[in-house]
Amino acid sequence: MSTIHRGVILLAVGLCLSPSPAGAATTVSLRAWAPGLWTAPVDAGPGQPLWHLLVDTGTTHTILSETAARRAGLTVVPGGRLLTPAGAVEVGATRVPMLRIGSRTRLDVPVLVGDLSALGRDPRIDGILGMDALDADRVVLDLVLSRLTLVDGPGDDVARRGTVLPARRLGGRVIVDARVDGARRGLVLDSGAAATVVFEGDGLGAAVDLRTAGGVTDGRERRSELAVGGLVIGPVRAVRMPPPAVATGAEGLLPAALFARIDIDRVAGVVRVQPRR
Repeated sequence: MSTIHRGVILLAVGLCLSPSPAGAATTVSLRAWAPGLWTAPVDAGPGQPLWHLLVDTGTTHTILSETAARRAGLTVVPGGRLLTPAGAVEVGATRVPMLRIGSRTRLDVPVLVGDLSALGRDPRIDGILGMDALDADRVVLDLVLSRLTLVDGPGDDVARRGTVLPARRLGGRVIVDARVDGARRGLVLDSGAAATVVFEGDGLGAAVDLRTAGGVTDGRERRSELAVGGLVIGPVRAVRMPPPAVATGAEGLLPAALFARIDIDRVAGVVRVQPRR
């Protein structure tokens, strides 16, 4: 999970999209990158290799690795800061002439450029696909079949099914209500987190290094009861960490990997989930 400092807030502008008919959907195959984490193929245009970007619903902005930006010949303007739970990370800004996910094409796309190792990510991937690029009316992650579907309009061709969770949007991210050990928490639905995270530095549990797309920090891990909506997920690995220095409006992270399928419906303002069996 991350937010952007005012120094590069101008990057948070609308993207130019090619026209899409109402109800249009496009699907791409995901590739498992690490336990609970997936990458999606992104086409950056003629003459460019296919980028493999980590799908991260907990990050507001798309971030390219410095290596990918250099290979693409992009001009990077330095001087920005990305604010993460682990602190501030220096980033640059650039614009990509084209990004295509499946059949959805975006032109003249603003993105960030940063050191992925400083963000707790393997520098061998090409970057992080944030919620600014996943800007369809519905974002469907099928984590059993390893597919990402983006839907514009009603999208009757993609069935709506699963347990409905009321959701709210904050800074581009989706927050759902959950209960962790009986306490109510507003957690960011985060496909870039490998563990449930609670911003609560109580000092109990085994010491661990927590790695998300927001960076690396110290935490305390212990098994916790987790429930969302009417679903009791059961004892899960949960990491407590001190609240971020910069308020994010969230009380923790809910990893997408806990579910078989997630349907983020921006129009209806709900999230539909199917638990893993």
